[in-house]
Amino acid sequence: MNDIRFYFSLLITGIKESYSAKVIHHYGSFDFMKGFNPAFFLPKLGRKFIIGPVFYPNLNSQDSQNTWVELGFMKHQHNYGRVVSAIFRVLHMLTLMRADLIIFDCDATRKIYLDEFPFLERKEFMIIPSGGVSEVDFHREAHKLRNENLVLGVVSNLIKSKNVDKLLQALVLTDNGISLKIANEGPEMGNLISLSKKLSLEQRVTFLGRIDRSLLSDFYNSIDVCVALFNCPTEVKPSVQEAMMCGCAIISGELGTSVPIAKKDWGFIVDLQSVESIAAAINTLFKDRQTLEEMKEHAQKFAHQHFSSAAILDKMKQLYGRMGVSERFRQ
Repeated sequence: MNDIRFYFSLLITGIKESYSAKVIHHYGSFDFMKGFNPAFFLPKLGRKFIIGPVFYPNLNSQDSQNTWVELGFMKHQHNYGRVVSAIFRVLHMLTLMRADLIIFDCDATRKIYLDEFPFLERKEFMIIPSGGVSEVDFHREAHKLRNENLVLGVVSNLIKSKNVDKLLQALVLTDNGISLKIANEGPEMGNLISLSKKLSLEQRVTFLGRIDRSLLSDFYNSIDVCVALFNCPTEVKPSVQEAMMCGCAIISGELGTSVPIAKKDWGFIVDLQSVESIAAAINTLFKDRQTLEEMKEHAQKFAHQHFSSAAILDKMKQLYGRMGVSERFRQ
């Protein structure tokens, strides 16, 4: 009975919102249990409807049983059964069909949605990164010193899909002057410590355990390169965004890259399936300090332009401007 009352109150709230708002903006992907609002399915009455940012799905789910659960748009298969999962897929599709404009966090997310819903090709869209990194909390310290030897850093929940084991294997193929700091914990931590010992990397690898978020900026300022080898687009990895803001070069991994190593202004994208390509990128930055310093500078500028709170706010103002919302309202 309490559940019925709860959803009825949401329905009433949704109706009120639909009649009073000039622009209805539904943030994020559709999630029945966390963000259900029946207003999204009511007649628009001529008003604008926006959905997003729609975030890149979790492709690393271990308990996936069908395409939609695997993509991470809605993980109701395990808890609610196939019928309910199918219903939510339809509701999700209807939400997308209703939208006047859809915000995606990156091009790769839009491509995944287009593969499932070809009609989205005709929809107006914007790309707004899932950023909003605070320039106050994450910034390059004026006194940041250039390390004599190359220092790599990882900030990640230590699970299998983050491929830290491949980074350790790659480290064996690099110069002994290169060290690695690993922040945070996870179920794979014990295995990674054992692997580090097996590979005789104890003097080069430091496991720091969990780091308070208030100290992350100090961590990024103590390293030269942030390594993020889990399989999703570089621009949606939070640790990459924060590290860039602090002036770190990036080595990012993705599956199915067209070449083993792709050089970017801010670092390298490497093939996750190739330990050798990971090692080659690390060795390149170790041997060419000028390129490393240039990548650090470009990374910081790139982050300010795309991931900073100011940049995201500016994009949102542009968005509401396109929807006809007044400048006064947007402020």
